[in-house]
Amino acid sequence: MRIAHMTAEYVPQVAALEKVCFSDPWSEKSVASELENPLSCWLVALDGETVAGYVGSQTVLDETDMMNVAVHPDFRRQGVARALILDPKLVVCDEPVSALDVSIQAQIINLLKELQDKYNLTYLFISHDLSVVEHISDTVGVMYLGNLVEYGATPDIFSHPLHPYTKALFSAIPIPDPTIRRERIVLQGSIPSPANPPKGCKFHTRCPYATERCKTEAPQQREVEPGHYVVCHLYEK
Repeated sequence: MRIAHMTAEYVPQVAALEKVCFSDPWSEKSVASELENPLSCWLVALDGETVAGYVGSQTVLDETDMMNVAVHPDFRRQGVARALILDPKLVVCDEPVSALDVSIQAQIINLLKELQDKYNLTYLFISHDLSVVEHISDTVGVMYLGNLVEYGATPDIFSHPLHPYTKALFSAIPIPDPTIRRERIVLQGSIPSPANPPKGCKFHTRCPYATERCKTEAPQQREVEPGHYVVCHLYEK
């Protein structure tokens, strides 16, 4: 079922299976109150047990190292625990490791992967850090102005990008070797307003390969290679 086309009657069912891990989850006065929030929100039946007691009994607290949350200044472990407290199947990770020290970032990423394997979780991982995306993702979707422009298996996307925007984006990834030089693709112009995007292909105002057709007709998604999709007129057969 496509969430965008979901009717109101299905919202509670889907919401119970989907939770969000935010980049900055710290808004309550205590760890307990933050973890109790989703339970109270969804009115989970606790069979006579108190909310605090239920929270304290969950193994996810041990697995996310919540006992030591006070020594984690980023509180990202708290965000992970809050997202998993209701046993979801889909977790939306919205910039879960942004602005973190590299060592702590690695800890959170490893924790997410361990929990994914143990609980058979599906992550929708949103990030601007391409190295993290490559490390944690099985499939990758590249977006521009709110639209998906390329989609495919992670190895295919990173080894053989097709869309002009993806190529420019990947050309900016630093290479940890001063002897290797990569040709940088510098896009001209500024990003249009998402509230008033250009007609046709939204990328045509910055695309070095744009044609008159790109200015008036929005391209359709096409499978250029097996499992590798791109939204661009350049790949029409």
